[in-house]
This record gives sequence, structure tokens and C-alpha cells, in this order.
Amino acid sequence: MLVIEAAVESREMESTSGPSSAIVVRVIGIATSAATARRALQTCLVVGTVLNLVNQPEALLGRAEVAPLKLLITYLVPYCVSTYTATIVTMRERARWQTSRNVRE
Repeated sequence: MLVIEAAVESREMESTSGPSSAIVVRVIGIATSAATARRALQTCLVVGTVLNLVNQPEALLGRAEVAPLKLLITYLVPYCVSTYTATIVTMRERARWQTSRNVRE
């Protein structure tokens, strides 16, 4: 889903059958870049901690058992959302830059 949406948003679909392998490589490159990973990690630490405090306060305060899977998912979801958003925004910015560059030529 991420790859297809990024390709559509950046207007780089080569055919209606699906994204080209070059687009997939670009999307993966953006999603796994150090800058994207760093921002996603910062976001998941802040948002995940707040969500865990809201969802498992008794467990985090030592009054109940911590649900490890719930804890992991609560950090993983903000990381994925942040990575997805950064990838889509970067693809859009690159498409706009390419479009404006083509118009000037």
C-alpha cells in the first residue's frame, strides 16, 4: 500500500499494473534512510510512551503485569506512521521539484 500510494502521489507510475521496481527502490531508500529512521524513532519514543502511560498505567507503575506485546505494538505503530508520512511527503516534494524543474526547461 505504501509503495503504491507513494508512486501515485509522485506521479511516477509507469503503468496501471503497478509501481516500477525503480519506484519501489526509491520508496524503500527513503523509508530506511537515517533521517527518516531518526525522526520515526523520536516520534515513537514520545508518542509510544504517552500511549503506554494511558493504556497500561497500573502495569507501568508496578501494580500489574506489563503486557509485552501491547507494549511493543504501542511503540511500533507510531514508528510506522511516522515512517509512512515521511516517505509520502518526501516523494511529493521530489515530484514537485521535478515538475517545477521540467516547467523551467
